[in-house]
Order: sequence, then C-alpha cells, then structure tokens
Amino acid sequence: SSESLQLSYEALFVLIIENMKKGCYPSFGIFYDIIAQLDHRDVFRRFEFVSPRIMTTFVSIALDNGNIALAESICAKLGNKLGESASDTFSLCHAMIEFSKGNFLKSKKLLAEDKSRDPVIYVFNKTLLMKIYYETGELRNIYPLTDTIKHYMQRRKEINDMNMNVRLFLIAINKLAKVRKNEGKGLHDLLSLNIDDRLYFHKQWIADKITGLINHSGEHPQ
Repeated sequence: SSESLQLSYEALFVLIIENMKKGCYPSFGIFYDIIAQLDHRDVFRRFEFVSPRIMTTFVSIALDNGNIALAESICAKLGNKLGESASDTFSLCHAMIEFSKGNFLKSKKLLAEDKSRDPVIYVFNKTLLMKIYYETGELRNIYPLTDTIKHYMQRRKEINDMNMNVRLFLIAINKLAKVRKNEGKGLHDLLSLNIDDRLYFHKQWIADKITGLINHSGEHPQ
C-alpha cells in the first residue's frame, strides 16, 4: 500500500539523516541518490503526506548537488502534501531554489513569508538569509543575525544535534564576510578553516565562496 511504502522509506530517511548529523559525509550522496530515484520513478506522488523537516531536507540535498530541476520537481509533487499548517515551509523551499538560481531578492522576499515555529525550519530560514546578505553585499547584517541564531539555539535544546554544524557555518560565514569587507585581507585566517572536518551545513556554498575569494586575490592555499 502507499502508506506502507511511505513508512518504509521514512524509516530509511531517519537512519540516513542520523548518520548525516554525525558527520558521515557519504550519507549525503546516498540520500541524494535515493531521492533522485524516487522522483524518477514517480514514487513521491504516492506519498500521502510529508513533514516540513523532511521536505526541507529533500530540497536542500537536491540543491547541494546542483540539481535545481529535482528540487523543483519535489516541490511540485510534495508541496500539497505538507498540510495547511506547514505551508510556510513551501515558501522556504522555493526561497532555497530561487537562491540557487541567483535570484537573491526574490529569495529574500519568500523568506519573509516563512513564519514557522519549527526550530529546524527556523535555522534553515535564518542561515539562508545570511547567505543572501553575503551575496548582496549586506555584510553588516550578518553579524547581528549570528548572535540571534546562537541565542536561539541555546534556548532550543531539542536541536542540540545541529549545534556543532550550525556553529561551524556561523564561524565560516563571519570569516568570509570579514575577508570580503577587507578586500581580501585576512585570507589566511579563512584558509585555516577545515571544511572537510565537520562543516556540512551549507558546506558546498562555503567551499565555493572560499574558492572565489582565493581566485580573486590570486593566493593559493599551501
């Protein structure tokens, strides 16, 4: 039955996501392969419902792998299965897609429509907003939002398993903003980041921005 099918896949998703939270990078590739196959075989249309967190994770994984078409397909097939109370998550997912297309102002506008009380969705919203600020050059807005996220996560103990990766992202984006603001000065401090260690939250975006600053300055890591 469709219900049994969905419950089986959800159990698998939970196992993989737990490994992802622990820093198992191969799990990201496995998850991507699974959702790509589910979309290709049109299995998503048989799902009766989808949680906001799973939906956001699907879209995030697709975009991290550069597959905007897959992210859009997931939204089209699962968007009406979120339920009315989670429709704001649909805005967040579309904001993520527009960001990947380079439509930063449109992405920012969509984020304003996301009023979710789910702490995981909140963190996705605010960290995406920080990336928008970086891309649009609104660097001064990154620092206060960093404090906002830190204080929020201290209060929400139920997302402690995200704490380390989110904090590493905050450190990285603040260093990025500082180097960009200072026109390349302090690049060596940025290069000291070990993004292959545990920085998996927006990891590819961080890596791309570091590469961009290196290429712009003409310096190369030792």
